[in-house]
Amino acid sequence: DDSFEGLFPKTKSGKVLYPCQVCAGEVTDKSDSSGSGIECDGCNMFFHNQCSSKPLTKSEFDFITKSPGYVKVLCPPCNRVYGSAALKLRRIEKKVTKTANTINLMSDQVEDLVSIASKPSYSGVTSKASNANHHRSALLPTNLVESLHTMTKSTRDSQNADKLKRIRVAVRPGDTNIRTSRDIRKEFNKHHKGLVIKHCRLTASGSITFEFEDETTAKSVHDSWSTEFFGGNKGMKIPGADNTTGIVKHVYDDLSEDQMKDDIMNNYSEDIEGCEFLKRKGDNSFMGLIKVEFKSRNSLLKVMDEKIKFCNQRYIVEEYKRKSRVIKCNKCQGWGHVHRYCNKSAKCGKCAGNHESLSCDITTGFKCAHCNKDHKAGSYDCEVYKNKLAQFSVDRQYD
Repeated sequence: DDSFEGLFPKTKSGKVLYPCQVCAGEVTDKSDSSGSGIECDGCNMFFHNQCSSKPLTKSEFDFITKSPGYVKVLCPPCNRVYGSAALKLRRIEKKVTKTANTINLMSDQVEDLVSIASKPSYSGVTSKASNANHHRSALLPTNLVESLHTMTKSTRDSQNADKLKRIRVAVRPGDTNIRTSRDIRKEFNKHHKGLVIKHCRLTASGSITFEFEDETTAKSVHDSWSTEFFGGNKGMKIPGADNTTGIVKHVYDDLSEDQMKDDIMNNYSEDIEGCEFLKRKGDNSFMGLIKVEFKSRNSLLKVMDEKIKFCNQRYIVEEYKRKSRVIKCNKCQGWGHVHRYCNKSAKCGKCAGNHESLSCDITTGFKCAHCNKDHKAGSYDCEVYKNKLAQFSVDRQYD
């Protein structure tokens, strides 16, 4: 007999000892119209089976009743709490697993290098730390240290190169309501259902950066991209694919600028179109940085790999990345700051009204908040925006 009458009694005063956590009614052990009683393993309370968002069938209920202790049953409130916690735990578990795999890979590489360094040239290296307890002498194989440094740099460069292959940029989307990554993913799924975005964000210049799971996904999205997505955009591009400008760093030489420029142009006449010596704004002195314009992207990458040589010295060359020149607030439509740090009154970017753009539903009849013409605020057709572009045309990232 599976019926256990009297397991859920009332007190003498008639108070319910085992109320349902959903409907507050009495929970009994009877399989009648009131629903079978189940104990929650999360809060140790009872609830009716029928009160659950997904009631158990009779076979499932019988299985739970006779199941071992590791089978857990949760009431709807606990299910909401523990469900989100379980999701976070799964994400943390993935990160821990990825980190552990990276550590194991690096450990294997270090072991390989140690085995290769069979005859290291040891040199005494004195480690001087601020803490007196760490004053000691250490013996390190010189070629092992150099190999580790080379391995770390090559690994980092390889990871960055692989990451750049997965990144695409949607230039200047027209929809001003998109601000967060959730908004971006929601709009993206309208056109590319089933594709996974690893990371996405709205840049200060108004473009959207996507990082996909692999290079194949990035290429497929790039090929199928339309300028009508996201309320109209200026197309999709690969970051840095059209950049042919490099920056030569740490140039501190006693030679004149004319001598260095002549030597650069003579040595790299087939690769370089011209160069510019960057000066400080205050005293107009040389900053030790030379901005070099290459004839092609491949020429830039080749010189970056080999380093540039002039005046009997080799110097590091990095890709020149221009700063975002004009930043517009999506709240007040002002310049030089973003919505997050804005404490001014709201101004609509669609109709120029005294409210935020998010609450404005118009799709035609736009009015610019800057020049009062028939376009959105921040449009390339806006004369005020064009003037701001001219004002902030200084693109030196090393000022």
